[in-house]
Amino acid sequence: MSKDYGIADFNEEEMAQDSSSNQKSNRVMDSYVKMPEGKGFVLLRLLPALKGKANFVATRLHRLGTASYHCSRVRTKTPKGPMWINASGNPKDDCPICQEYGRLWKVSNNQAGEEQVRTQNEARLLKPNERYYWNCIVRTYTRNNVTEKNVGPLIYSCGKVVQTIIADNIAGNDTTGIRRLGNILHPATGRDFRLVKNISKGNGGFEYPNYAQSVFEDVSPLGSEDEITLWLANLHDLESLLDIRPREQLIEALREFKTGGSDGVPLWEQSSAPVQAKPAAPAAQKSASTPKQPDIESMGIDMDDDLSNVLDNLG
Repeated sequence: MSKDYGIADFNEEEMAQDSSSNQKSNRVMDSYVKMPEGKGFVLLRLLPALKGKANFVATRLHRLGTASYHCSRVRTKTPKGPMWINASGNPKDDCPICQEYGRLWKVSNNQAGEEQVRTQNEARLLKPNERYYWNCIVRTYTRNNVTEKNVGPLIYSCGKVVQTIIADNIAGNDTTGIRRLGNILHPATGRDFRLVKNISKGNGGFEYPNYAQSVFEDVSPLGSEDEITLWLANLHDLESLLDIRPREQLIEALREFKTGGSDGVPLWEQSSAPVQAKPAAPAAQKSASTPKQPDIESMGIDMDDDLSNVLDNLG
């Protein structure tokens, strides 16, 4: 497996705090898909899960200063659609960062002018951001004029926009005209995903990545039987990426964020960049033997043609 991939767009990833050294940070970066620094694309193939495992995992992240924390609320199906809720229903078990986020917005409703703007800006910095983690193979990667093929498995982390693109292509979307492609993860009849990155400008010239032009390509096989067997044996444990900290630790992190550290300056008034999450350690790679045609039924892959488990987790 290539060890030269990193997490691109660090301001997007906003993963959990767990990196204490440059060496550790480099190990974290190795397991994630790297996007171009500017415009460009990555051709990847989302990998199917083994039976009993989820095709992807979902989380929300709160960024506090130089660290990010996983929200303790759980994404749950409700009559109104999927919602992030406190599983126990007891406020003492709820995510304290979400509680403070909601409280600040309520306070701002009774304010006006600069005071209201200041409170709402503080609230926005606590807003949870959804992230979705997938196992994938990157089809090509070029470095120093040397191209590697089928690099991975790697972890692809995306936000709600790209996750919605994936779901819409699976089920179709009558409003946008996206046609239904069905199980894009299928080893024999699935599709590669051309993840296209453009740069858009917002207010004040602020630049941000835009993935709206990303598309699934024509039907193609995932790989040979030997390749698929190797990749499935080395899938990352996506659930292990969800590092839910104790409520007391989240309260302490929130307190420091609001009141400041040793210099007494509130962290929410300081500029910051997220620290990256610690991925699951990749399993040891095995040498691939002579390619054979895939025997899909014997591989233990979840063959849900409509990927209902994907769609059930999206709203």
